Amino acid sequence: MSNIHQRRTDSQRGRSFSTFELANGLRVVVGTDPDKSVAAAALAVLGGSIHEPKERPGLAHFCEHMLLHGTLQPGYDANFAEYIKQAGGTHNAVTTVLQTCFAFEIQSEKLEGALSRFARFFVSPIFNPSYQYQELQAIDAEHSMNTTNDFRRQWAILLLDAIPEHPYHWTSGCTKSLQNPLLRTNLHQALETFHAHAYKADRMSLALVGNQSTKELTEWVCKYFACVPSSRVRSKDLNDLMGAGIGKGEPPFLHEDFCILFELFSSAFDLGKLSHFLCLMTGFVICFFTCGVWTRQVARFS
Repeated sequence: MSNIHQRRTDSQRGRSFSTFELANGLRVVVGTDPDKSVAAAALAVLGGSIHEPKERPGLAHFCEHMLLHGTLQPGYDANFAEYIKQAGGTHNAVTTVLQTCFAFEIQSEKLEGALSRFARFFVSPIFNPSYQYQELQAIDAEHSMNTTNDFRRQWAILLLDAIPEHPYHWTSGCTKSLQNPLLRTNLHQALETFHAHAYKADRMSLALVGNQSTKELTEWVCKYFACVPSSRVRSKDLNDLMGAGIGKGEPPFLHEDFCILFELFSSAFDLGKLSHFLCLMTGFVICFFTCGVWTRQVARFS
């Protein structure tokens, strides 16, 4: 990894940046800003809904929820969420088709304590089954909002015409899709299997900024994240986890079907609402060429 290009104004203000890669394959960028009292971190893992089993839609989303709110952290007086709240910080996460991203901000003097707890999500999380119900309820609430969202419905219609052999599928999940009694493994087992498979250091990138020196920030990263397990996938094989490689040669849509859908949607919308129309069409292009689609068949689980 090459160093980040630094602007002259950054140097004048005492800001500096550094990039490096841990032995386990985790890619890292750290930055120092002496003038800031708030620190922040974000970690993205190449483990999104496209990498979950199609028969259990929403598993990647559920894993995100359980990591943030449903893990036990022995040895700490407060878990990650409690620690962030007590320190007046904030945290959030998002699951997309290709990746899941976790982020938080906190007062700089509390950064190391937050990092040590944050790292446990990726080292060896202990998922607490007693928290499953509350997180399923949270996912159901999101699902209910999505089913009445016109933009989400448009994606659902698009996915009805996706090629079945392609891994596109409805991704946000709900209790019905996650706790399907016809599946051989229970939800807890599926959760642990997905995390063990997808949450590998060589599929992760971490960004960290605080008012500490880049040397101190680097030492913290090495201390807390060096033990994140790695699959040691060859870098060229990561192409199979993103973009066109996901379909293993299968296109998401037939060309003629995609063109028909494009014409139907473009004629159905009031082109005076240009921003809405452009947003929709951009989504079509993204989903057709780079696997950026949200859902398959919302009505199936409604």
